[in-house]
Amino acid sequence: MNQLTPFTIDDWVDEWTCEAFEEHKREVSGVLTASTMPVMVHGKPYDPVTIYISDLKKQFWFADALLFAVTAYYPGAKKRKKIPTDFRDIFDEKLICYDSGGFSLLMQQQIKAGEKMKIPDPLDTVKIYKKMGYQDDDILIQLDLPPEYYQTHKERMEKIKTNVEFFEIMQSEISIITPVVHGWLENEIDYTIDNIGQRDQYCVGSNLALTVRPQKRVKMELILDRLVMVIQKLEDKRVMCLGAGNPNFALILFALGFKATDGCSWRRDAGFGRVYIFEDTPTFFRNGKKYKRLPARQPRDSDYQFIKYLISEHHYYPFFGMTFEELSHLLATKSSIRALHNAYVTKMEEWKANTFVNDPDGLIRYLRKRWAKAKSSYYLKILNYMVKRIKRKQVQDNLDIYLKGKIT
Repeated sequence: MNQLTPFTIDDWVDEWTCEAFEEHKREVSGVLTASTMPVMVHGKPYDPVTIYISDLKKQFWFADALLFAVTAYYPGAKKRKKIPTDFRDIFDEKLICYDSGGFSLLMQQQIKAGEKMKIPDPLDTVKIYKKMGYQDDDILIQLDLPPEYYQTHKERMEKIKTNVEFFEIMQSEISIITPVVHGWLENEIDYTIDNIGQRDQYCVGSNLALTVRPQKRVKMELILDRLVMVIQKLEDKRVMCLGAGNPNFALILFALGFKATDGCSWRRDAGFGRVYIFEDTPTFFRNGKKYKRLPARQPRDSDYQFIKYLISEHHYYPFFGMTFEELSHLLATKSSIRALHNAYVTKMEEWKANTFVNDPDGLIRYLRKRWAKAKSSYYLKILNYMVKRIKRKQVQDNLDIYLKGKIT
């Protein structure tokens, strides 16, 4: 393929089998797979790693599990779409996570212009889930109304109680609905946990977006303290942290005991020209736009060597087999190409984390050593801050990253 030839994603959809992908994952990362895993690792059951990439409509095997937001299917949504009835059949060999989209509906007000904001109906979410179809090992997130830090305790509790009611309504219709734990104070968090009953799996919002919004920002320390509080209370459960898919932050959460996360960093960073490099900071590949300050560092020779390694050795890399010149041109000119590359490298970071399954201390030591070499100490400071606040060690059994397709 010549580097100037128009490129479409259809040109690079692979036809590999699930079994071959598992073998590839083992070969390139050393992570255990279904065919090689022992019954126990460090005295705990081993659970294979999974990544859920959202809204990717093509069958790339590195995206062996997918997350889809259903926001566009609600009554009153902007550019409302018809609920797909054959959706689950199309992705039969994938694991699926359905995001109810409640946060997006409420915080971004994605409804028709001029309409007054309405509280979504959890039965609408149920209808969407049932029509799209699901399997027993899928994750179906309840519809929830996130309370914010700046609200009064009374206002937050009103939303929390509504969330519990929503969960009960949805769980009576679909038994595998996953509840979302909300609250900023300990008694608020306790209310949610106590009133939804014992579950094997929970979700909790990261609220990281609140630290960078223009108004009513929340301090990072409050965000981190809240997450520590939740994982302490649910240490023996599978907890998914929503909206924390930045690979570095995800690795910290995994080390502290969270089992899954989702986020949009891989796609958002691609839009700014950032290209992910495994175990390193992003580098900058983008032509055409001038920046007063580049959003990432300039490429190094080691970055080029990494990309050459992917296209020659990683058979499930979306652009395996391309020449370096071809791929360099595409990375510099197409955000969609950077996004797929970033998603694959995020997958590699997850594979690396899962070489430390049931060894959180080992993962923490690895991250400290890795970030000690970095120019910025930002993530090292976050790691050390959260580790100090964990009262007892958390044990990781399974690490998943759910990669969001849109900024929420």
